[in-house]
Amino acid sequence: MSKSSILLLSLALAALLWLLNYIAIIFSLYWTTLWYDILMHFLGGLTIGVFAAYVLRLGNIGRGFFWAVFCLAMLIGIGWEIFEYVYDLQGDKIDTAWDLVMDSLGVIAAYLLTARSREFS
Repeated sequence: MSKSSILLLSLALAALLWLLNYIAIIFSLYWTTLWYDILMHFLGGLTIGVFAAYVLRLGNIGRGFFWAVFCLAMLIGIGWEIFEYVYDLQGDKIDTAWDLVMDSLGVIAAYLLTARSREFS
């Protein structure tokens, strides 16, 4: 997978995330379909992780690559959870924990996807 393929994948994932969020808002899926929020957090972690992997590999970050990608993406995930708390959009502590777990799994999937690229390793 080339650098441009990684960038195109991150942009396609961002477009998919936007589309699914748009559909969720129209049909109130966040409030009526329990698994939808979980899917969106996984996809969000994957999207941010792929993009972070692309950006950080441009700087040839080296051995700390996984942790740099993970921390950057989780910082964004935690920021989102703070946003949900401030605007009273979240359910409870269990919802927040699940959201962060799914963000983490998405980032790990992004790392595994991008680390397999010969050009990036």
